[in-house]
Amino acid sequence: VNHSLTTEGIARWHPLETSGGHRGRYLWTDAFGVLNFLTLYSKTADAKYLTLAYHLINAMHNILDRTRDGKARLAGATDTHPLTRSFEN
Repeated sequence: VNHSLTTEGIARWHPLETSGGHRGRYLWTDAFGVLNFLTLYSKTADAKYLTLAYHLINAMHNILDRTRDGKARLAGATDTHPLTRSFEN
């Protein structure tokens, strides 16, 4: 894995899967990572930290917004509109 913070390295970066959590993701750990990237951006104004936050959010979203077996999005969400949820009974 190339951990270089070059433009190319950042564009290809994705968070490593861990052996624990749900399919390798821990919500609280990942959320803390996102906050760290956003804080680094706010302190440096370096857009690479926004890109890294985006990649981590995407990884979280693609795993944690699915059913436990990973076969479907949660109720009301679709691949084109993953945040659409139906709260009607």
